[in-house]
Amino acid sequence: MNEGPSSPAQAAGNRPAVSVVVPTYNRLPLLTRLLDALEAQQGIDFEMIVVDDCSTDGTWEFLGRRCDTDAGAGGVTLHRLRTPVNAGPATARNIGWRRARSDLVAFIDDDCVPGPGWLEALAGAVCGGADIAQGATLPLPEQAAGRGPFAVFVWVDRDCGRYETCNIAYRRGLLEQLDGFDESFGTVGGAPVWGEDVDLGWRAREAGARFAFVSAALAYCEVHRSDYRAYLGQIRRHGGLVRNVARHPGLRRYYPADMFMQASHPLSLLGLAGLMLMSSRPASLRRAAVAAALALPYVWYRTRTNPLPCRPRNRIPVLVLAWAADVADTATMASASVRYRSFFI
Repeated sequence: MNEGPSSPAQAAGNRPAVSVVVPTYNRLPLLTRLLDALEAQQGIDFEMIVVDDCSTDGTWEFLGRRCDTDAGAGGVTLHRLRTPVNAGPATARNIGWRRARSDLVAFIDDDCVPGPGWLEALAGAVCGGADIAQGATLPLPEQAAGRGPFAVFVWVDRDCGRYETCNIAYRRGLLEQLDGFDESFGTVGGAPVWGEDVDLGWRAREAGARFAFVSAALAYCEVHRSDYRAYLGQIRRHGGLVRNVARHPGLRRYYPADMFMQASHPLSLLGLAGLMLMSSRPASLRRAAVAAALALPYVWYRTRTNPLPCRPRNRIPVLVLAWAADVADTATMASASVRYRSFFI
C-alpha cells in the first residue's frame, strides 16, 4: 500500500498533498458553490478533479472557463474530465481518482460545502495512520430548520458503516488494491442505485484497512426540497443496500434488529395488516379495534419517536403519505431480498 505524505501539507516533488475528486451531473449552481468553498481551503496543497458525467446544463463549458481562470490567477489547480456517456457517480469517481496525482484522494459531492479546515483534518487523519478517513456531514444550517417532511439530505455524525463518498478520503494505494468502485451497481429510472460507496468501504474494511471517523472534517450538504414524487422516486434505488448486506453481512449490525433499513418499516407492515383487516368482511367493532391497535405503533413512531417536520394542520395527510412511502420502500426491499437471497427490508 502506498504511503502518503508524513504531514498534511507535504507532497512529493511538485505533486499535491491531496487530490479532491468531484463527480457532477447537471448541478451547475451547486458545483460553482462547491468549487468556491474548496478554493477557500487553507493549510494544505491540493488539486481539484471534476468529472462531468455528460451534463447538459453547460457544466463542461463552465469548467473550461474556470480552469483557465484558476490557472491564470495562480489558484488551486482544477482539472476537468468527462465521461463518454452518462454512467453514474461510481464510473465518474473511478475516472477521477485514476487521474489523481496525489497518494491521498478525497471525495466530496457536488451538492456539499466543506467547512474551514475540512481537507486538512481529513488528510491529518490519514497521515496519522488511517487508510480511510470519513468526515462528518450535516445539512446546511440555513436550510435544515425549514425542511419539509420529504426533504432529502445526508446526515453523518458517526461511523454508520456506510462510508458515504460525500465526505471521505482514501489512500490511493488502497483504491488501486480494490480496483476502485464497483460500477456494476448501475442505475434505475435514470438514477444511480445506492451502495457503491458502501461496498467499497466494506471491501476495504474486510481487506484490513484502518478507518478513522473525523468529526472535525465537517462538510454541509444541500437540503433538497420536500417533494413527495421525488421522494418516492428515490425508493427504487434502495435495492443496492440489500445487495451490500448480502455481500457484507457485517453491515447488518448498523441497522434495526439486523434486518430493517429503517425502524419504521416493520411498523408500516403492521399498519398495512390493520388496513387489510379493516377492509375485510364482515366488518365489526372488534376488527376495527384490532386494526387500530396494529396501526398505533406506526402513528406513535411518526408523531412522537421520530416525528416528521410539518405544520400541525398537515400532520394527518403527511402521516398517510409517509406510511404509503414506507410500505412502498419495504416492498422494494423485499423484492431485492428475493433477488439477492438475503432478507433485509
